[in-house]
Amino acid sequence: MALTPRKRRSKRGKPLSILSWQGAPLESVASVAEYVGSPEHKDYMNPVSDEPPRPRAESDCSRCERYPEEEWTRFTSSLRAAIRAGCVAAADANGFPRYVWGFHHGRLFQARHRTDPPGTRYKGWWIDPEERPKDPEGRLRGLLETLATQT
Repeated sequence: MALTPRKRRSKRGKPLSILSWQGAPLESVASVAEYVGSPEHKDYMNPVSDEPPRPRAESDCSRCERYPEEEWTRFTSSLRAAIRAGCVAAADANGFPRYVWGFHHGRLFQARHRTDPPGTRYKGWWIDPEERPKDPEGRLRGLLETLATQT
């Protein structure tokens, strides 16, 4: 079976924004957040969770790249750094940031809190610079500067 490239998403009618956080302290949210990806975009067993692949017919047919198992813990570290930096959108019904934006090895990503099953899990994907959220307080720039001083 040939995999098709990810479809180009059309620009959203309403751009997403990084907002002031109104929920639990971001440090406590970040300490339990974990990147596990999405089973509907995998054709292999998830190396960090108990989820088998579950490709869905209504999905855009794209499949995630396969990353070494040790890279998955680094994805979680990048997700947690972005949450701590406040690069988040409003809380969802479970009290977690619905969206998180950050950098992993210099690449911009967007993560979405997974609500099925409810918990601490996030899925994520790379985004192009033009998909960058509105960021009136410059939090992504601050995160990038912080990451640069850590290397």
